[in-house]
Parts: sequence; structure tokens; C-alpha cells
Amino acid sequence: RASASETSLVLPGGEAIVLNRGLALAEGDAVTLGIRPEDLSLGDGTISLPYRPEMNEILGPNGYAYGMVGDARVTMLLTRKAGLFRLPEDAVTVAPESIHVFSESGARVGPGPGKVSP
Repeated sequence: RASASETSLVLPGGEAIVLNRGLALAEGDAVTLGIRPEDLSLGDGTISLPYRPEMNEILGPNGYAYGMVGDARVTMLLTRKAGLFRLPEDAVTVAPESIHVFSESGARVGPGPGKVSP
């Protein structure tokens, strides 16, 4: 569901997320979501995604958590900003503005009706 001010997306597992911006999408359009590893966090975002951990890798001052959100493999950047690593267990969060939306052709989906940019 898309409007001028927000877009609702339904993930393959049935979870719905609401982006606080309108996108050039029609009902039923298939899209791919892109989220950078540094934009995933543990409780700092407004959208929570179910997460199944697979492996964590500590590399000096940073590390990476690898796991699954639905049927998609995700990587999350872990930092020592808070002094200790906190590892994801069952959910990761992301701010809506950090979710990038792409059409089936791979083009970035922009705001407003009919505005899909390459």
C-alpha cells in the first residue's frame, strides 16, 4: 500500500513494515529491500525484523553478525561504541529512512507516482 506520505510493505514471512515516505509503487509490486550492515542495530531503530543468528565474527575493534531475516541473509556491523559487543539474538532494528527499495529490474524506487529512477 502506497500513499504520498507512507508505504506499507509486506515481507515474505507476512510481517508488514511501514516506511514513512511515499514511493512509486502499485499494490502487489514485488521489490527488494536493501539495508547497509552499519544501519542494522539492536533496538535503536523503529522497524524490528525477526532475526536468526548464524555466526558472529570479531575483528579487532569491530565485528560482524551474520544471520537470516526471513529467507534473506543479512550482515550487521558490530562496534565497541558502548564498550562491549552486544550480539543480536532474535531481532534487529532499522530506521525507516535507512531502507532502500529496488524494483524487480534492480532500479531504485523513488518517491511519488511513476518516479522510478535507474
